Amino acid sequence: MTRIGVTFDESSDDHCIAAERALREMGTVVPLVADQRLPARLREERPDIVVNVARGSEPPSRRLHVAAFLEYFGIPFLGSDALTQATCLQRARMKESLWYHGVPTPAFELIERLEQLLPFARRAYPVAVRRARAVYGSAEAPTANDFSELRHIATGLLETTPGEPLLVERLLPGDAFACAVLGNGAELVILPVIAVDRDAEHRTGEAHARSGRRGVPARLSDGLREAIEAIAIRSWGALGCRDLARIDVQLTDAGLPNVCAVDPLPSLTTDDTEETLLTASRAAGLDDHVLLQRCLLIAAQRAKVSIPRAPRFERLPRHTPPGGIRARLLN
Repeated sequence: MTRIGVTFDESSDDHCIAAERALREMGTVVPLVADQRLPARLREERPDIVVNVARGSEPPSRRLHVAAFLEYFGIPFLGSDALTQATCLQRARMKESLWYHGVPTPAFELIERLEQLLPFARRAYPVAVRRARAVYGSAEAPTANDFSELRHIATGLLETTPGEPLLVERLLPGDAFACAVLGNGAELVILPVIAVDRDAEHRTGEAHARSGRRGVPARLSDGLREAIEAIAIRSWGALGCRDLARIDVQLTDAGLPNVCAVDPLPSLTTDDTEETLLTASRAAGLDDHVLLQRCLLIAAQRAKVSIPRAPRFERLPRHTPPGGIRARLLN
């Protein structure tokens, strides 16, 4: 019987329970707490494949540990490799990679000292101020509407985390969307595009954490949906994503999509602050446990791991925009 590891944060037992309920019909589930004992546990248990629902982000590099350990022990796992996760974690590197591959993304400056803000005294506003190391969406950054406000926000952030640079980014005025992408190669799946609440851009700290980031299925013209799906696929390839990812897109004043963030480790279970992938899968008619099962099968197919007890799924409806970008759901 296939041994399926599930790595989870110490404070998220409910996430492990939800994953175990979804996966136990496919094999023997091995719970693995993502703490200091994880390397030893991986050496002892040696699961055939691992589903990672550990999304701890303090410090941000914490998100990389599970993938790095699994790669060290040669254990296949669901999701992008540690290199892609590291690139997406370093927002400046992520945006540089997108630019190199011709994927539009908002202009930015990396700020390590307050003196570097001086050129912004003569630049257009508003701008978003983000920590340079974080896998956060476009709706989670404080907004500055003038130089005084920018300096105040940057001062507070630099004092809170000394030595941690900031990313000051042009704030696009258009609507914000999130794309959930599943699959690999020619079998990529675009789940229904999610419209993100623009008012959330002004929520920070506890207020934002309580508000969550769920969104609703977007009502889009075929042309705009095609453009958003196309840029999501291009950014997926540019960053080397695999299996699943959440890609945040925002429109310019001319209605052109730009990629603002890519999360190669989106939440697969109910989370108070991030349910974009679940919202998209529900809009596609998938139960939460079916989404998790499908994701595991995507990773197993890529890694050539046999899961004899895997359920058979019916094909979901395909959406083919006029320009020919085909969004498909795997069997």
